[in-house]
Amino acid sequence: MAAADLMAFYGYVGEVVLGDVGNGYFIHSARLTLGHYREEGTVFLPAAENPHGLVFASDGGGVLFAADSKGAVHRSSAASFSGAFERVTENLAEFLDLIYRSVVRFAATGEPGLI
Repeated sequence: MAAADLMAFYGYVGEVVLGDVGNGYFIHSARLTLGHYREEGTVFLPAAENPHGLVFASDGGGVLFAADSKGAVHRSSAASFSGAFERVTENLAEFLDLIYRSVVRFAATGEPGLI
């Protein structure tokens, strides 16, 4: 499911660059996502049924976000492809909603995001 969700997303959006929101949020371009896959392979997602994930986003501190085969999004605990990951949302739509709410919160209060 993750591949289908990401393909649909990339069909409409090339990339997202929100460098001024909190620490920053970046949904990588399809080209960069595939480049990471070629260079690093998949990341280990212990909370996923199939524990392999595709890194497709990051924040300004280097934290990575990866989608598993069911579409859930996981967050790294460190700026590393080999670091520990934990699930943050059940699907890409929920992840995008978190980013949206983070932008709204930051604009209203100046407080960093929710992710």
